Amino acid sequence: MLRPLLVGLLLATAPAAFAAASPAGGNAFGAPLVKDGVEITILPTVAPVSAVANGTQVDLDLEARDAAVAARLGFLSMRATALVDCRAGENRFLKADVYAQADLKGDAKPRAVSGDWVRPDPASYMFAVVARVCAAATPVAPTPRPPTATDLPPAAAAKHALPVVTLGEAPPPTAGQAATPPPPKPVKLAAGPPPKPTPPQNVVPKSPPSYIPAKAGRGVAQVAASPTAKAAQHVLDQLHGLIAPPLTASVEAAQVQNQHIFRASVSGFASLTDARAFCNRAASVSKTCWVHWKAN
Repeated sequence: MLRPLLVGLLLATAPAAFAAASPAGGNAFGAPLVKDGVEITILPTVAPVSAVANGTQVDLDLEARDAAVAARLGFLSMRATALVDCRAGENRFLKADVYAQADLKGDAKPRAVSGDWVRPDPASYMFAVVARVCAAATPVAPTPRPPTATDLPPAAAAKHALPVVTLGEAPPPTAGQAATPPPPKPVKLAAGPPPKPTPPQNVVPKSPPSYIPAKAGRGVAQVAASPTAKAAQHVLDQLHGLIAPPLTASVEAAQVQNQHIFRASVSGFASLTDARAFCNRAASVSKTCWVHWKAN
């Protein structure tokens, strides 16, 4: 941690203003800065100030002007290297060495630094250092951008305006560029004779069930005897697909042993054999199928 260093350089909030000591001839950063008994000299570089690692690298010499200040900081002199980011107004210490004697004399002892970017408080030592460094640094030229319509007069804006292209159309050619020929129109081939229709194949018509006669007979197949007419009709509705003319379906009321019932029957079979064949087909619906002749 930078206990004395951070307290002295970054977090100092004493109200005393910076003062300039005797001018240092030839120093691009001007005379040393003096605050609260500490004199800070921003060292000039042999080459012009250069930007490295997103900042301007500078060396700083700090001198404690009296014993009380030295006791508070823990050193009489210090040499530090820092980066200053003028765009963000921040600084970052890279290293620091402290000396027990003034003017960087005696054995150097390294002082730990955090290496973090810090935006100094206006009352701190580094606030004035950052301001002095950024005032002397060469400003970075902004990246040029193409002119917009709002930056140009109407005539120039029309010259730089992008061509308006309707969806589905090619953009107009620019000056000195040959126009792209339109795509060739599709060639329609002459239509040949229509394909010959495929002759219909011989389709064998589905023959009706063998139990359906050509002419209605007197054979009857009783498929249900239900207590209600609705129940009897329901059985006939389920057998609808098996019944075709000249066969007919009917529901008739009857009385058996003093009980009223409703008989569902299919009539018109030419023989009892045909009626039994129908009963075999209707077995999944009709649980009892009684075959008989219809009386004249």
